[in-house]
Amino acid sequence: MIKKFRFYLTYADIIGEFADDEAGQFIKKMCRFMFADEPLDDNATDKTGSVLMLISEELAEQKMENAPARKNKSFAFLKVYANIFYSLKDAQAGLLIKRVCDFMFGGNRVKDKDCSKIDSYFNLLKGELTKSKNKASNGRKERFTLTKIYKDFPNIQKPLDKSSTLFTDVDLRDLHAYIAERTEIQNMEMFDIMCMYLDDFTRLRKGENKEVK
Repeated sequence: MIKKFRFYLTYADIIGEFADDEAGQFIKKMCRFMFADEPLDDNATDKTGSVLMLISEELAEQKMENAPARKNKSFAFLKVYANIFYSLKDAQAGLLIKRVCDFMFGGNRVKDKDCSKIDSYFNLLKGELTKSKNKASNGRKERFTLTKIYKDFPNIQKPLDKSSTLFTDVDLRDLHAYIAERTEIQNMEMFDIMCMYLDDFTRLRKGENKEVK
């Protein structure tokens, strides 16, 4: 079982539209699906269950060993966070995840609401969330080049020059993250790594286009 998954801004946008109790049900069901392999109800008629079914393929994809990275804004949601949400009533869990989303993505999903009952729980999460936030911020500031990629992953075989057409329109920060998350490819030839990377993002774009249609 996985120990973390990427919690995307799109999930936060969904949660922001829910009432507090619905948001609590949503995050609990999501955590049970991701961390305990509890199946989602494909016959669900309630709002939270129905929305989760709509994103179920995307969530299931994150459980795969070589899940393709997405470019959307996100943070690492750790398994240890889930236990806190499980321990709370639905409305409190919903208020807590909304506050977490405000902290990580900005916005005001808890506007004019009394958060005093979940303040202590938020403070428990805040330390790790801050680390994740700072890591993302430092990553955006750092300049990513092929030289850095080859330096950080010295076992890559047969490095390609930056003039290669394989790097056309490639975000090197995303490529670096892709390699970092997959230790099994870090000693492969760069040509093969690029073929895998481009294939994953091609499949990802096709999936996103289908959703838009």
